[in-house]
Amino acid sequence: MTVLNLISFYVLGLAQILYLDWASVLIFGYRFATTLEAVIGQIGQLFFAAVVGVVFAYLLPATTSRYYLFKGWVYGLVVWFGSYAITLLYNVTPLIPIKADTVISNIVTASVYGLMLAWSLKKLSFRQKVN
Repeated sequence: MTVLNLISFYVLGLAQILYLDWASVLIFGYRFATTLEAVIGQIGQLFFAAVVGVVFAYLLPATTSRYYLFKGWVYGLVVWFGSYAITLLYNVTPLIPIKADTVISNIVTASVYGLMLAWSLKKLSFRQKVN
C-alpha cells in the first residue's frame, strides 16, 4: 500500500497527499517538514496498517471463507472511507480539501491493500492447516 502510494505521488504525479502525510498530521498536527518527521510518519502509517490488518484477521474467522477476496476488498475500502469521513468530520485542515486524483489513487491503493490482506491471511491459514 505504501509503495503504491509513493509511486502514485513521486512517479505518476497523481496523489497530492501521501499516507505518511496523514500519519504525520495525526502525530504532529501538521504535514512532515523534516526527514525525521517523515520517518516517524511512515512508521505511524505502517503501524496503522498493521493494526487494521490485525482487526481484519480477527473479523475474518467470524465469517465463512467464501468470497474472502471480496471481503478483503470491501474492508480496505471501508477503512479508506472511514479515514476520509473522520478527516472531514473533525475538519483536519492540513488534509482537506482532497482532490479527485488523490481520491482515485487512494481507492486503488486501499483496494490492493484489502485484496493482499485477504489473500495473505488465506495463504497463512492454509499453511497452518497443512502443518
